[in-house]
Amino acid sequence: AIMDPISNPPLTFRSAATGYLIALVWHAWRALTFRHQGDGLTSLSNRHLALLVVLGVLVSSLLPPLVLGVPVPPVGAMLITAVSIGFARWQFGVSAATGFLLIMFFGDALGVLLCWVAGEHGKQVDLAYTLWAFIANLVFFVRNGRAQKRRANSTEK
Repeated sequence: AIMDPISNPPLTFRSAATGYLIALVWHAWRALTFRHQGDGLTSLSNRHLALLVVLGVLVSSLLPPLVLGVPVPPVGAMLITAVSIGFARWQFGVSAATGFLLIMFFGDALGVLLCWVAGEHGKQVDLAYTLWAFIANLVFFVRNGRAQKRRANSTEK
């Protein structure tokens, strides 16, 4: 069987990485817009989650100083962030930790962009966006917890 490169393009690192990034952004956007319950986030391995934690902490810690000129947060703050994601993984499961991480990772990038666009009103935008992201995290955790209970109850029956 000859493979048609038009209808079945070969999988390359670039196409796989692009697809992966699109999936991450899609999950983050759904969580930030209060429409995610953790579906599709349950299959990440601990190694995969650890890699995302490192990337997420670096992006959320270094992007604001690079774009907005604010001070780099202390290393202790970065460690607290990483440990809190690990705690979420241990206490609430991989989907909760991944959702928290995605909101942090992509949410912080979105927040920095919004503050940069807002210019002199960046502090007000930052405050409003921080509140929005906090509420999105709470809504995600509640919905994810309920969905996990439903999944657990459906497998018991």
